[in-house]
Amino acid sequence: MRYLRVRKAIYVFCVVFAIALFYTIKHEGERDYSTIFDYWSSTPRLERPISEDALVSVSKYKKEIRSSAERFGVNPVAISGIIVAEASLHTGPVNYFEEYYVRSVFLNKSEEYLSNLITATEKDVADKRMKGEREQEFRFRVQRGLIWSIGLCQISIVKAVKLEPILAEMEFRDARGVREVIKALLVPEENVKYCALELHNIREKFRSTTGIDINNRPEIVATLYNTGRVDEIVVEYVKDKTRIPKANDFGEYIRLHEDLIERSLL
Repeated sequence: MRYLRVRKAIYVFCVVFAIALFYTIKHEGERDYSTIFDYWSSTPRLERPISEDALVSVSKYKKEIRSSAERFGVNPVAISGIIVAEASLHTGPVNYFEEYYVRSVFLNKSEEYLSNLITATEKDVADKRMKGEREQEFRFRVQRGLIWSIGLCQISIVKAVKLEPILAEMEFRDARGVREVIKALLVPEENVKYCALELHNIREKFRSTTGIDINNRPEIVATLYNTGRVDEIVVEYVKDKTRIPKANDFGEYIRLHEDLIERSLL
C-alpha cells in the first residue's frame, strides 16, 4: 500500500510538472527557455544574467513600488531588487511548478480547508526545517504547499496570511481569508504591498533591537527577507556586536545590479 502511495505521488508530480512547464512555455512568448533549467546550472549565482522581464516588471509597477515603499518607510530599491533577484536566480522547474500548483489546486479549495492547512503548516514548519529536495521532503512540500512563495516578490503564503490583519487595518477593510490572500498575492500591485510591509517589519525589528538602521542597505534587508532569519541574526548581533549581518548571494546580486535596478524605477 505504501509503495502504491509513493508511486501515485511521483506520478502526480510528473503530470503536474509537465503541465506547469507546458503552461509556462505557452504563455511566455519569446522567452529563452534554456533558463528554465538553471536549477541544475553550474553557472555561479552572481554571474547569472539579470532577468530582462524582471526589469520590465519593475518599470511597469514602479508607481506602486514607490508608493508602497513610502507608505511603509522602506527603500524602493530593496523591493525592486527582490523582484529582480527572485526572477534572475530562481528559475528552476520547481519555481514554475509551485505557482501553477497554487493556481490550479489551492484556489479550488474551500476557505475551511485552507485555514486548517495554514494551522497544520505552521506547526509542521516549526518542527521541520527543509534541507534538500528528496522525494519524501517533496511530498511534505506538496502536503504543506502554503509554505511556497508566489507572485512578483515571491512572498510565502504563510507569511502573507500573518501580515494580512495588519495590512487590512491599515487599509480600513475586512481581513482577507486564506483563499483571498492567495488571490491577492497573484496580483502584482497587491503582492508589492505584502513585500513592503514585511520589509518594514524586518527594518523595525533590527533597528529597535540593535539600534542600527539597515534601510539604506537594500542588500542586507533583502538577505533577511530571503533567508527569514531575522530573529536569529538579531540574537547573534546582541550577543556579539562584531557579527554585523552580511549579504548572501541573493543580497549581493542586488548590490551588484543596484544601479540598473534604480534606473528601472525612474
